[in-house]
Amino acid sequence: MSVHVNISDLFLPALNSWPVYDGYNMPVVKFVRDLNEKATAAGYDEDKLARLLPLQLSGAAKVKYTSYSQMMKQNYRNVLDQLKKDFRNQNYIEIAKSKIHQMKQNPEEDVIVFGHRVKDLDEDAYADSGVDAIAGISCEAFLRGLNTELRIAVMKKRTHGATFEQLLEIAEKEQQLLDIVKRE
Repeated sequence: MSVHVNISDLFLPALNSWPVYDGYNMPVVKFVRDLNEKATAAGYDEDKLARLLPLQLSGAAKVKYTSYSQMMKQNYRNVLDQLKKDFRNQNYIEIAKSKIHQMKQNPEEDVIVFGHRVKDLDEDAYADSGVDAIAGISCEAFLRGLNTELRIAVMKKRTHGATFEQLLEIAEKEQQLLDIVKRE
């Protein structure tokens, strides 16, 4: 008797290692990105993801999922699109956009962490926009939300048309310099 084990099955979601979405605990766009990241690392195809998805849902998201047709449940992308429609209503989108304009870097918050917070919220609020539009909004929101001293330093060093990643890199270097100066 031989036992056949698929190595990718060893990556099956373990408690706390794969994202679980309840409809409200995180932006649906972030859930999808995190889930896809784990699935790519595990080598899962969309058929396997379609079977795995219900294990990663709870609460309101699980209730919505159970109401979908059997045919829809077999198509991973269709289910994700429907979840986005179900949990990103117009009111939700307006609140997310409002949060972007009020977003500020916390006093002791690492600039990389702040940058990812900005980008996650922007991608959620503007998920229906193009990649270039989201990138521009992310750059603007990131700069606007930086602590004053850091924002000034980044604005002096940035080049015209700098990408979000370039701004983040400049901000990280400037934050390190500011931290060194503060310690002395």
